Amino acid sequence: QCQRRDTCPGVQYPNTIHGFRRAKLHCDAAAGGLQQFPAFITQHPVSRVIAQRKENATLKCTATGTGDLSIVWRRVGASTDASSGSSLKFTSKVLSGTQVESTLVFDAVDVSDGGMYSCHASNNFSTSESNLAELAVRPYLVSGPQSAATFINQAVLFTCSILAYPAVRYQWTHKGVVLDLSSTSSGISSERPGELLISPVQQSHDGDYVCSASNDYGLVSSQPVSLVVVAAASSATTVINATNTQSKRVLACPKAGSSYTWYHRGFPIPKAKRSEYTIANLTEETAGTYLCQVDRSTSKTHQYVVQVLVSGRV
Repeated sequence: QCQRRDTCPGVQYPNTIHGFRRAKLHCDAAAGGLQQFPAFITQHPVSRVIAQRKENATLKCTATGTGDLSIVWRRVGASTDASSGSSLKFTSKVLSGTQVESTLVFDAVDVSDGGMYSCHASNNFSTSESNLAELAVRPYLVSGPQSAATFINQAVLFTCSILAYPAVRYQWTHKGVVLDLSSTSSGISSERPGELLISPVQQSHDGDYVCSASNDYGLVSSQPVSLVVVAAASSATTVINATNTQSKRVLACPKAGSSYTWYHRGFPIPKAKRSEYTIANLTEETAGTYLCQVDRSTSKTHQYVVQVLVSGRV
């Protein structure tokens, strides 16, 4: 019979017939009964490593075997060894004459690294595969939605991108209340992950929205963004017919408050926080609807809408 397993240092085997047979071969080899013995995983990688994006992570395994013993890592679903990926690498070192340790290294983890991995030990006698190990990536925000302004009965589409492994589940809130996207009766729906469609827009849709997403290892939320709903353009609309695409236009908002936000085609214009906004170059790209939102101490008021119609070209 085989020697007791604890007489073969560094070798651990499952309590199965297969494990017993492996143990016997190793013990016989240690006693000089064999010239070589098969490759066998003696230390499996941990079942799961959870990493933040851009941080480093590692998976390790150890194998024993005589002869030309080597270890490679493979990703489930990939046709090649893990080492062939541009961002993946592993190193191996000999712990003893018959024992090798291998470390799979992830530098600056990204969502594309997330998945299931295993190490494979082999020599000229046999091969052995480890248990699966998961590299999980916590959710991180790629891009959040942008504030928008629109008229009643128009449509607004908010988009948000949050990545992770395993994939995330999205959730939207309006004024702090979680939106039920299973019904379209409210005019709010989501046909694709990370999208929120409001159509037709109603006055009740005015307010702040937040995009959130989570998996089993984390939750990430965007910054709140505002939807400004304008009742109607009516007499607050000024139409400018521009025939010279090189001309400038100064749009003036009534000085009725302490802060101002300008929107172009429904999206906020960066750094446009004064009562006047200058369109430096009138082109097809700068044409469209401009809205000035005045923030008063009591409420939000929407004072001025300008249609810029470019009819000439250079």
